Amino acid sequence: MQQQAEPEMHDSSDAALYDRYARIILAYVRLHTDLREDPEDLTLEVFLAALDQVAETLFEDEELAPEQVALRHEEHAHLQVAIKRLSGPQQQLLQLRYGHGLRFAEIAVLLNKREAALRKLLSRTLTFLRATYDQQ
Repeated sequence: MQQQAEPEMHDSSDAALYDRYARIILAYVRLHTDLREDPEDLTLEVFLAALDQVAETLFEDEELAPEQVALRHEEHAHLQVAIKRLSGPQQQLLQLRYGHGLRFAEIAVLLNKREAALRKLLSRTLTFLRATYDQQ
């Protein structure tokens, strides 16, 4: 039987997993296969198949992928900076409308303002945020 080189692992965590489980898989393969097949090759195939399957299902929901989470955090940080640049009334309007989910009629009563004026203020506020956000 010829000596087989260790499989090339690109990630240290992959190599650690292989080191941890390869002997167990190899022992199982040797028990349950005939000698015509190379147990080391079968062990590597089993390991790679399992690794591929785990990789495919690990982030089925792409929203939970670390890259996506990091991007969302960065986007939220940019948005928070832009919101802090707004005037007090603009921030208050955003908080009441989107934070508390109030309708314009309810906000108008709370702030003693006309609904039309609040709609216009919100429109200008969102336009400013979009422009600021797009620049970043």
